[in-house]
Amino acid sequence: MKILALDTGGLVAPDAATVVAMRWDEGDEVSVLAIESIQEPRKLGAQLAGTLEAALEKAGWEWEEVNGLVVGIGPGSWTSLRVGVATMKTLAQTLSIPLAGVPSFDALAAAAHRALSEHELEAQTGKSRKKRQSEPASSSQILLTLAPCRPGELYGKIFLRTPHYVAGAQREWIASAKTHTDAAYSQALSDGIDGLPILCGAGSDEASAFLASRDEAHVVVDVDALQVAIELAIAGAFQISTDETGPLEDIVPLYLAPSSAERNRDELLATR
Repeated sequence: MKILALDTGGLVAPDAATVVAMRWDEGDEVSVLAIESIQEPRKLGAQLAGTLEAALEKAGWEWEEVNGLVVGIGPGSWTSLRVGVATMKTLAQTLSIPLAGVPSFDALAAAAHRALSEHELEAQTGKSRKKRQSEPASSSQILLTLAPCRPGELYGKIFLRTPHYVAGAQREWIASAKTHTDAAYSQALSDGIDGLPILCGAGSDEASAFLASRDEAHVVVDVDALQVAIELAIAGAFQISTDETGPLEDIVPLYLAPSSAERNRDELLATR
């Protein structure tokens, strides 16, 4: 199955978009054939079509060969999400192929989990089997994904990470760094989790600085933006392979904050 995925969330780096061409073979084997990025957000609309074409050319595909499309639905930049979702819905309708919409934080959490798992595996390299078996298994942890929103506020979502998987524990919402980290500690307390909280995403520096000011231990994981796009493609390919995509009208951007135009309108109406 040939999958073309588009991420415009900007949850790790300020890149406007990343396109991934990926082959999903029988047995869930994944082969990433092409990755293309747009660096300037203001050029997204002008360069997106060419970037999609470039990824297709690098993969050696024609449009008629693509079996499914994947798009990140946010949260993230209001304009970038709108352009990305609209573009992929148009392509899906034109090509008569399924489109999977994947919450961007889910892809970010999966990328962080993979990075941590690879680090933990490397730490076990060279140890004897007896030594590995004598060590306690990694405990569950709270993973907090964060991205910039309005001044003083962040998008955030709380996940539960175990040695084997990562799953959402609370939905996406907007709050201050203090409120997000307090919520993460409350979730850990309710779940009986002792492991250090994990922060990842473009908003993690702000939350990390706040926790450091309170001398509260935590872990910050740096995740590559390209890996987030790959995880987005994998999650979407799974949806497509299991016929869980649903109708196109159900795929809408996850807008947690109003656009600048909506805020200006509301402020104007409030003064009347």
